[in-house]
Amino acid sequence: MNVYGRIDETTETSHYRYRDRSDNRIESVQDQETKKRTPTPFFSILIGSAVATALSVILPFVFDLLSPQQTQDFYTGWALHQGGHVYTDYYGTNGLLYYLLTYISQGSVLFAFVEWVALFGAGIFLFKSTDILTGKGEQAKQLLGIFYLLVAGLSFGGGYATILALPFLFYALNLVTTYFAESNHDKGFLRIGMSLALAFFFAPLVTTLYALVLFFALLAFNIGRGYWARGFYQFIAVGLGFSLFFYPIGYYTVYKGSFGSAISQILYPIDSLNFMSNPDLLDNLLFYGLLAIGLGGLTLVFAGFFQSKPSKQYVLSIFAALALVLSLGLEIFSTEPIHGSRLAELLPFMSILLLTRIRANDAEGVSRRRRYSEAPSVWAIFLKGNAYLPSLALAYLFLAPLVARYILHSEQYQERARIETTVKGQTETSDRIYVWDDSASAYQASERLAASQLLTPKLHTALSENHTKLVNDLRDNQPKMIVVNTKIALWTEVEQLLAESYQAVQSDFKDFKLYKLK
Repeated sequence: MNVYGRIDETTETSHYRYRDRSDNRIESVQDQETKKRTPTPFFSILIGSAVATALSVILPFVFDLLSPQQTQDFYTGWALHQGGHVYTDYYGTNGLLYYLLTYISQGSVLFAFVEWVALFGAGIFLFKSTDILTGKGEQAKQLLGIFYLLVAGLSFGGGYATILALPFLFYALNLVTTYFAESNHDKGFLRIGMSLALAFFFAPLVTTLYALVLFFALLAFNIGRGYWARGFYQFIAVGLGFSLFFYPIGYYTVYKGSFGSAISQILYPIDSLNFMSNPDLLDNLLFYGLLAIGLGGLTLVFAGFFQSKPSKQYVLSIFAALALVLSLGLEIFSTEPIHGSRLAELLPFMSILLLTRIRANDAEGVSRRRRYSEAPSVWAIFLKGNAYLPSLALAYLFLAPLVARYILHSEQYQERARIETTVKGQTETSDRIYVWDDSASAYQASERLAASQLLTPKLHTALSENHTKLVNDLRDNQPKMIVVNTKIALWTEVEQLLAESYQAVQSDFKDFKLYKLK
């Protein structure tokens, strides 16, 4: 019996040694798959970024399809060459570096080159982040196609500040996903802070929310593995890297005395939210809500919360889903004019959620048989998973502005062009004008500066202090001419000003009236 017992014990020991060796070989294969990287498809990224830039920037610029907000931003870039400073003389809700680039491009179509470079960098870092986190290079390439398609649709005619921030946001994401995939090598956290600081000076609010997504994802990942000390010094490194760029660049606003104005203007989208008595709430809910559902936002959020995935992907997806819901809520309760390009702020979070829907090679808790099975196409997840609604939503984003411009309101646009010529002919270069319209295009087209920071009564006037500021600017600066779109209701104070200080100019315009200073 003892003999047989020894034989059984030896056999059992050999069995366990064999199984351990087998498990080690499997883990070794998985490690090799994790470390294996797909070469970056630079040519595809180059073409994708060029096509997205042509559709989202060049086409709207050439055919006069820019959003009111983007028209104002381009005006600021042009007006800065006439003197003055952003935040003090020109209203700005975006970051300092963004206005620097609009200044360099003078608010012209040359800005397209800047966006092309940004989209090229964003594509590279998004691909690397996807490849390193999932080990699926081919699906990472498919994700790039969807990303550029979303960029072309969501930033059609506006939202360019968010686009310029993307390469820096995705570079930070690349460093975080590298740490998640190879947690023994926690390098680059100083660069994460520096990258986020640069992104902040393009799109401050989007960057702040994105930074919170990365922060909570890192916090959850480190707590799950008991890396308390490591998480602490990572936080210190990110904060140090952020301060290295934030303070030197931000000091410009302190030097120019515009720091307080910059903070209040950047926070305007939050300060102006109206939860209770928003007259546009239903329109916003239908417009932004239906578009978000059509673009797959609902399924992305649901998958972000409930889809089974490795922990390194889940910590990203759950907080990105929360950020997507919060960003959409900000648009729904906004008091600014409706425009599809406002949803460009969802792009950073939608990209993370699309990334985390790709099944990783080294999925935790997943059987080897399922792990090596063929994964569904990212295109299938995006299109079939949403009943092909993204195709309809993107078609709407492209076609709606074209239909409005050339079919529904073509006569008004033609009159607006004639108005610009008339104003330019009846005023001097040094004269200031004001256009009571829902578009700010007349200033740059007529080469005349506005009499107020607030270029139209529809933009950034939801706060009472901005309402008062616009009225006071018109009274104090006394624009040489005021152009009034008869379809935009006049404020009582402006009606009184026109009656007291201006006389109507005879014209054959149907939708516009001209008033000249007495």
